[in-house]
Amino acid sequence: VHVLRHIMCNPIPDPPKTLEIPTLPEPKPGVTTRERFEEHVKAGPTCSGCHDVIDPIGFAFEHYDAVGGFRTMEENKPIKAGGSTTLASGKKIDFKDGVDFAKKLAEEPEVRSCVAKHWVRYLLRREEVKEETGSIDAIVKAFESSQWDMREMLVATTTTRAFTHRKLIEGEATK
Repeated sequence: VHVLRHIMCNPIPDPPKTLEIPTLPEPKPGVTTRERFEEHVKAGPTCSGCHDVIDPIGFAFEHYDAVGGFRTMEENKPIKAGGSTTLASGKKIDFKDGVDFAKKLAEEPEVRSCVAKHWVRYLLRREEVKEETGSIDAIVKAFESSQWDMREMLVATTTTRAFTHRKLIEGEATK
């Protein structure tokens, strides 16, 4: 969900507060994590609506266990870490594993713009407002012209009006 929202700028809603999560059976011996999640999605539209979008990104990192150790096998079966996802623009990205997924995302201009936008939000400690579109565009342009150098993007952020000025709060004195 974090990758979808903050790296790909792909909006995914929070689950409804009234969602009743079905009780899942205990994992069967010999079943991989991916196989368990694939069964979970087959449980019905309650789960599949979101998990069809979320799970492929998690599958990209199946080569890593719960503590980040690299593995090639799980339950005596080879790891299958490939899959596909769709960017906010609708472009489909196919990948063979987490490294390939990260490389392909890093090549996408819309992902780069998304990362820049989220850095700006982090640095400003708030979401941007409509009047700051020019500042955001300047930051993304500086990021692009620097061959996607994060340091240059951060420097460019500090020179924008969005960073150096804040919007007045209603009723605040201007002099």
